[in-house]
Amino acid sequence: RSLTFGARPTLRMINGILSLGVTNYQIEKAPLEEGSTIQLDLVSEEDKRFKLSVEGGDSLEFQVNL
Repeated sequence: RSLTFGARPTLRMINGILSLGVTNYQIEKAPLEEGSTIQLDLVSEEDKRFKLSVEGGDSLEFQVNL
């Protein structure tokens, strides 16, 4: 949390990571159904790798440039 900007930079970063994961999942795996439940996990802090899992579906690991 930034004293100057509050939580906005953190929220923008999380939204960007989530958007990238959802986009990559839909390109590489399958379109997400409306109302799908997804889970985002940090796989490696050092490599900035995340894993997006879809309930009843596949999962996808992806790397983010922060």
